[in-house]
Amino acid sequence: MKELFRDHFRDYVTSNLRLNFDSVNDVQRSKYMAMFYAEKVIRCLNPALIPTTEEELAACVVDGSDDCGVDFLSREGNTVLMLQAKFSGHKKAGKKGTEDPERFDYFCSVLTRLYAGPKKFKMNQKVKEARAEIDWDRDSFILHYITLAQPAQNSRNQARQGVHPVTDIPDLVDRVGLELLDEQELNKSLRDALSVKEESSATAKVLFSQDEGQPPWLRFEDSLGRVSYVGRISGSQIAEIFRANRSSIFSLNIRNYIGDNLTNRGSRRRP
Repeated sequence: MKELFRDHFRDYVTSNLRLNFDSVNDVQRSKYMAMFYAEKVIRCLNPALIPTTEEELAACVVDGSDDCGVDFLSREGNTVLMLQAKFSGHKKAGKKGTEDPERFDYFCSVLTRLYAGPKKFKMNQKVKEARAEIDWDRDSFILHYITLAQPAQNSRNQARQGVHPVTDIPDLVDRVGLELLDEQELNKSLRDALSVKEESSATAKVLFSQDEGQPPWLRFEDSLGRVSYVGRISGSQIAEIFRANRSSIFSLNIRNYIGDNLTNRGSRRRP
């Protein structure tokens, strides 16, 4: 049976938070959904983005009055992670309802509000403290908007265009990755995270490309007896290894993919 984000989230609220899921309203569920996504999905796929202790993780939940449109805000190293979650009720027969596009558009302008600061926008204490840690000149930003409703088509278009620019920081958009994830995409992300958590001894076959008159690889051994090999492999082989292993091949790599930012989109367009 395929793992479903909605079902695992419900179990998380019941087991981890010790709350009756049916007694929690949708606003509270959205708050807990952001925490669940951070702890159970992102922490597995990109652990360097999430605090290591549960106390620090809980402190990153800034949802509430005057939260500036963000539920979860953390800064690890020089990467700022912002999450906004929207929970929709249980599935009903027929087509899933479409979400109001203004909700996602408001999230796309969160950086402009945070940069402007509390002198211009109301901010609760947690948001103020998190904002004070941001280095606007150097930090990279990962923004994930997750929803169990059907995103509007113009929200998809907005996600491709990216966040609203901050006039005073023209290069900021180059350092921002924006993702809009619906229920189907959340299901895939959860399954990916669960596969990373499962201990596996599977191996991947690598065929190094040869240079004429040169060995196909270089072998290195350190003082502890650990052996490394350096060589070249084709892009098609890398794609095949990823299709077979997904994110498990990156589980110990703290420099994981940081989102669909302008630099990555430009790289895809180059021949």
